[in-house]
Amino acid sequence: MTTKKLYIKHCEEVGFIKEKQTNYSYAFRRLYKMLEESADENFICEFKKTFSLNDMEYCSLVSDVKSFRKREQEEWDSKKKTVEKLNEKLKDDKLTKRKRFKILRRIAKLSSGIGRESTFGGRYLQKRITRECNKKTRDAEKINRLKKEFNDNRILPFMIIGEANQKGNRFFDLCSLSEKVITYKPSRGIKIRINVNIPKGWEKDLSKLSDMSKNKEIAVTVRLSDKYIYLTYNEEHLRGYSVDEVSRRASVKEIKLMHHPKEIESDLIKKVYKEFYDRQRECKIRGKLKNRCMAIDMNPTCVGFSITEFGANDTLKIIHKGLIDLSEICKKSGRKSSDDYSKYLCNKRRYEVTVIVKKLFSMALQYKCSSFVIEDLSIEGDLGREANRKVRNVWNRELFVNCITRRCNETGIELIKVNPCYSSFIGNIQYVFADACNASIEIGRRGLMKYKVGGFYPHITEEDIHTLEAKFGDVVDCSTDADWVNIYKSLKSSFDNEEFSHRLRAGLDEVKTPYEVFSMNSSKSKVKIIIFN
Repeated sequence: MTTKKLYIKHCEEVGFIKEKQTNYSYAFRRLYKMLEESADENFICEFKKTFSLNDMEYCSLVSDVKSFRKREQEEWDSKKKTVEKLNEKLKDDKLTKRKRFKILRRIAKLSSGIGRESTFGGRYLQKRITRECNKKTRDAEKINRLKKEFNDNRILPFMIIGEANQKGNRFFDLCSLSEKVITYKPSRGIKIRINVNIPKGWEKDLSKLSDMSKNKEIAVTVRLSDKYIYLTYNEEHLRGYSVDEVSRRASVKEIKLMHHPKEIESDLIKKVYKEFYDRQRECKIRGKLKNRCMAIDMNPTCVGFSITEFGANDTLKIIHKGLIDLSEICKKSGRKSSDDYSKYLCNKRRYEVTVIVKKLFSMALQYKCSSFVIEDLSIEGDLGREANRKVRNVWNRELFVNCITRRCNETGIELIKVNPCYSSFIGNIQYVFADACNASIEIGRRGLMKYKVGGFYPHITEEDIHTLEAKFGDVVDCSTDADWVNIYKSLKSSFDNEEFSHRLRAGLDEVKTPYEVFSMNSSKSKVKIIIFN
């Protein structure tokens, strides 16, 4: 799903929309506390009457609250898992007092957030207001300003779920969207004309969305505030890459009407699902090369990329490879996080991520890649101070993955996630480019071999053994029958972390392969793209 955020240039009834927002926000917070009763008929009647909601508005509200509660529960579950792992670490007798203290402090912080309900308006603002109110000399102006900000944050955009058979949405007419007009129809006889601003580059998509909603081909969920309108829809459906769910449901229904035994019925339904997913895949790879993929190795300060395919005799062929260097915009600003320059750098990093993803997909389409391979990565364990800053504060990994997912849905390129364990080690032994680029090649190979048995680790060749000996000396004792994991563990135990990393990872200045350096868009971007020849 993708969401387009459109700025409202002019609206005839801003006051009406603000009142609707306020009413929805009150209803949201009430239902958040009483979600268990949301299916009770007496509760529904009383609730709709209290907040002046019709059936569709109530269904949309329930869906919104359930989604919010689900995200909240997922966050609690994630914290519980982290606490369990930290408690296991505490059992280690070799921990220093400082490390033990840090772990205990982190456990206490995570545990305090488990099961704690959300504070609408912002917990941080609430604490600031309390702190100001408890001071002996109160600053009334500051308190009022903080309270106003807190109350403004509690007002939510109200949501109406989309319905394909109701021209996209029951209460919003999107037929004139190509003309930058959306009509809100809250009830019979009331039509509110909303003029929106459509950013450059969105005209084609929104025009197609308008046509599809007019023809009852797509559902569009709408969120509306007094300043913005948000349109959420299935981008795969818009591009024509989605599964035909209507036909699939009809096929499944026909099978169920035959009253086969459960095992046979289950097998037949699985075949139907496979048939429809195969059709979807055929549609997606049309005009692309089936065995060619783009793969990336994501890091806080650089992104390695490569385009690979399997050639004759299942040999891996490297078609294009390179590195994107973000180190210039990841340096410490030397200022507080609240400083304007620090905020500028943070926003610039987020913007450059979107530019990088756009560039990667431009290359993927140019080389007709049918799949895009990334790491299925989770960050765990203790990190050093600088590594923690880069990984947890500087790295916009979630934004990166979200942008890639959206682009894959839009272009019909299949997104494949692979386990990245030992990919840097294997990549740096088998290939002669920069560290992240080498790892991306190994990740790409795993993506191409994902659905084949025994293809996770590559075969160790004589050349690999010579490379290992050249990098690590006589410590290496292995043959072509050895496995990568044991070799890695053996070498890791023979060197300290810094020495091991220095021997394994080749810096750009040590790479013997010729390369060219370009600016991503312009010299102002401060992001460099390195292409290896």
